[in-house]
Amino acid sequence: SMYETLMELMEPQIQIREQKSWDEGQKQGWEQGQKQGWEQGQKQGIQGTVEVLREFGHKDSEIKAALIKKYGLTEETAEKYL
Repeated sequence: SMYETLMELMEPQIQIREQKSWDEGQKQGWEQGQKQGWEQGQKQGIQGTVEVLREFGHKDSEIKAALIKKYGLTEETAEKYL
């Protein structure tokens, strides 16, 4: 039938389009995972910095200034780690 003939002709193009979609989904998933991993690592690093500075007797105001300088945080974000 005409439908079957058309499908035979279109099959390679359909497969290419499906593969491109699959590849793009994989790429987006990988990038999102990388970003989440980096954010989690940074959060743990900041928390560790706060803990160490407190153990060495630094005041919260000093710790906040260090977080802003070292990690480029805003005052509001740095405050959340204290």
